[in-house]
Amino acid sequence: GGLGFRIQTVYPDSAIAVWELLHENTPAARAGVHSGDLIVAISGTTTKYMTAGDAADSMRGPPGTPVTLTIQRAGIAAPFDITIVREEVQMESVSLHRLFADSTGYIRLVRFQSESTEEVARAIEELRSQGMKRLILDLRGNGGGYLKEAISVTDLFLPKDRLVVFTAGRALRDTTRYFTQTPALLRDEPLVVMVDRQ
Repeated sequence: GGLGFRIQTVYPDSAIAVWELLHENTPAARAGVHSGDLIVAISGTTTKYMTAGDAADSMRGPPGTPVTLTIQRAGIAAPFDITIVREEVQMESVSLHRLFADSTGYIRLVRFQSESTEEVARAIEELRSQGMKRLILDLRGNGGGYLKEAISVTDLFLPKDRLVVFTAGRALRDTTRYFTQTPALLRDEPLVVMVDRQ
């Protein structure tokens, strides 16, 4: 069981920080954990010398069991405890989608896994039904995943028969080209794609 957020080590303090809540209905989100919180202790054990991996292992446990995080939050003087009951957390590809007041849609895609294309397509259709006129696709922090699913997501945005990517070996026979298969779901709306080094 898990809590439903990603963590990272923040230097130079070697603090464990909540980097991102996976979605709005995770155990951590419901308990009041915020992105940007620092985890200074896990069940009473300081995180000062923990790696992010050690901290993640310390927070995992059987579903239905509690874990107490001691949180340090900007704007609050003293650390405080939040107790969270672990659950089996559904790892969604689309961690967030919403429509802003100016009819700009926003989709955050955090990984490429077996259901990613369906999730993105559903998000596009839902935002369209709400009046979306343009879209921001946020790929920051996306750790990758299945190549074929990434190609399939690309297929939602490009016309049919466009080259998306190719893999190449030393011999010509080892070269594989992947093309879009269907007409674009998002055809005319302006699109901004946000990326980072990941």
